[in-house]
Amino acid sequence: RTLNNKKISISSILNNIKPILCISIIVLSAYTGYKGIDYYSLYFYEILNYSKEKSALVITNLSYLRPISAILAGIIADKISSKLSSLIMFVLLMISYSCLSFINLGNDINFLLFFNFIVSMVAVFAMRGIFYSLLKETNIPINITGISVGIISLIGYLPDVYVGPIFGYFLDQNNGLESFQSCFLFLLAITTLGLLASLYTPKKKYN
Repeated sequence: RTLNNKKISISSILNNIKPILCISIIVLSAYTGYKGIDYYSLYFYEILNYSKEKSALVITNLSYLRPISAILAGIIADKISSKLSSLIMFVLLMISYSCLSFINLGNDINFLLFFNFIVSMVAVFAMRGIFYSLLKETNIPINITGISVGIISLIGYLPDVYVGPIFGYFLDQNNGLESFQSCFLFLLAITTLGLLASLYTPKKKYN
């Protein structure tokens, strides 16, 4: 009986591999953006010439958007679906990262940059509040929820491993604004991957 249950579980995992992998990429993309927030205060300090204290204070204050964004995203996802909510958040992130990647500094531009930092943080916090709800929307069987979350977490939290070294490389290779723009281009690429994963996330039931 135990062996039979194991066969059923393995078969269920294989039958549901597409939604599991799609959700894994969505989590990876959202968490990459979340790890990128760690470098915002450095941007404020090195590029916008904020003091270290002011940079830290700004990020601390903006972090209060975390619970508000997550709760609102949950409410919206219940109304229009988590998949559509994810698509909207990734589109907002792509727009924000594009602006941060290509807009140069200027007295009339700094406000726009700051606005895009806020939008990206709201979108990332919102994504973290809803991405596991995709498990229900894709109707992944309850008997493989544990292993599914395990696979999703293994892939989805890989940014803990690679974001630091990649951002460190970009920041060491270039000077000033260009180094951060390279970081935002990287975030833009990962966000595009997340958008594609959201588009291909199936909503039908897999047996």
